Amino acid sequence: MRDFIGRHEVGSAILLIAVYCFGSANVPGGSDSYWCILFLGCCALVITLGVCLSGNAGRYGLSSWPVHSRKFLYFIPLWIITSSNLWGGVAFSEHGIALAGTVVSMLFVGYIEEMLFRGLLFSALLKSEGVVTAVTVSSVTFGIGHIVNLFTGMDTLMTFIQVVYAVAMGFMFTMVFYRSRSLWPCIISHQLIDIFSYFINYGMVLSWIVTGVVFSGCIVYGIYLAKLPDEVTQQSEMVL
Repeated sequence: MRDFIGRHEVGSAILLIAVYCFGSANVPGGSDSYWCILFLGCCALVITLGVCLSGNAGRYGLSSWPVHSRKFLYFIPLWIITSSNLWGGVAFSEHGIALAGTVVSMLFVGYIEEMLFRGLLFSALLKSEGVVTAVTVSSVTFGIGHIVNLFTGMDTLMTFIQVVYAVAMGFMFTMVFYRSRSLWPCIISHQLIDIFSYFINYGMVLSWIVTGVVFSGCIVYGIYLAKLPDEVTQQSEMVL
């Protein structure tokens, strides 16, 4: 398996993304169902085993937390954006076992999607194609992956908006990973964003305002990270 992943990194990442997206769109019972949790748990296990067997946990961003976080503004813009789903207050749409199941599912989702789109796909493309292609493909693919929401009942316009929103979010996550060489800030932020999405408590007007602010924040912070000198990345690599 290690040799296969080593020879076919991009292909392995794309295959896993396809399986994950197809399975997520077709798993019965919704995000809090036992079937969904089982499917996500299996995906997380397969990905983790693959990464461990490949011997590239460091290159995939799992070895450490960034030690030069001051260079990344202590990731404060990332954490502000992470909290955006709570800006209108908190409303509980689920309770009890259903809520617990949803939280577990979202923890898996954040981990799996960051490992697939940033840890595996971006790292593979960065090695073979260069920074610009790797950032572009990772960000756009992450956004396009949200088209599966069409199969879960979301209307076309809202799905399109979410795809564009996810591209911007993917750009920010990719730059955080690229510059810090750690996937953990992205994983934690992604998990919290998904969990907080079940507590949203704002109307249509505030929703559009938040969407615009978050979209702009992702782009601005991503560009800031892109303009950091290469020495920052080199320092981060030294601690892995």
